[in-house]
Amino acid sequence: MRPRHLVAVLGVVLALASVARAGTPAAEKTRRACTVEWRKDHSGRHVSTTCLPAISADRSRVAVLTVRDAEFTIDLLAVDRAGPPVQTFEAPDTADESSVRSALRDANRALTRGGFRPLSQMALGNADPRAFLIEGRGLEVRYSDSTLEVRREGAVVGRSRRHEPRHDGDPKETEYSMIGGVYVADDRSFVLLKIEYRGEDGFFSPDAAWEVIRLEQPAATDAR
Repeated sequence: MRPRHLVAVLGVVLALASVARAGTPAAEKTRRACTVEWRKDHSGRHVSTTCLPAISADRSRVAVLTVRDAEFTIDLLAVDRAGPPVQTFEAPDTADESSVRSALRDANRALTRGGFRPLSQMALGNADPRAFLIEGRGLEVRYSDSTLEVRREGAVVGRSRRHEPRHDGDPKETEYSMIGGVYVADDRSFVLLKIEYRGEDGFFSPDAAWEVIRLEQPAATDAR
């Protein structure tokens, strides 16, 4: 082989090796996309929510974050049934750095083991979170009278429970529900709601509730 050709071949080999090395971190990043972190910014320390809520690779669980004043929990909810979380990772006192890091470490192990990936969010835009109608991903989502209804091709395929006002420990103070987020599985098999609460004084409660709404599959059509 001529020296010039040998140099050219070596250049191609080195370029391919460089691409392979460059591609490895990207692939690694994709595999490790859903992790939670303890970060500090101008408002203080908080849990990073860049990948939550997320769905497991087997589509059986969703991971959600709930923050309450000086504590937080990361809950794994079952998709196919209502009830308490399948698993919970809790930091009861965010001032306790060791308990926070322990909760995040255990949560990240579960997220990695379950192959969790972020859920797609439907944009609420400027919609009133107390009553709205939005469309997207083949669905029509309407929220009114504290109940969310999902339609597909005009037919109702899912409905939430009614989100009643709550008193959060003080019977004189009423908090009213509104939707803080609508998330949809890629196969449109369920919708996840983030329900936030606002008091009569206009202030939002620091915590939120979550609800999974299973959607009925579209009826099969006769092709004849």
